[in-house]
Amino acid sequence: MCRPGLFYFTKDISTAPRIGCISYVLNDASTGYTVPGTITIIASIVMFVIFLFQYCLWCEKKEPEWNN
Repeated sequence: MCRPGLFYFTKDISTAPRIGCISYVLNDASTGYTVPGTITIIASIVMFVIFLFQYCLWCEKKEPEWNN
């Protein structure tokens, strides 16, 4: 992706690309996906905390032994 390809997929083979497409991909990805990415990270942290709380509910508690 960092180097330009030898030919275009949709254009005539006589024209060669001069620049790679990584800069265009990074520009598109950096502007439109920050809000969904932030929401995903926050949701995953909340789900992990909920998992820890419910896992602690299943921990085995030792009952005291009565030696009467």
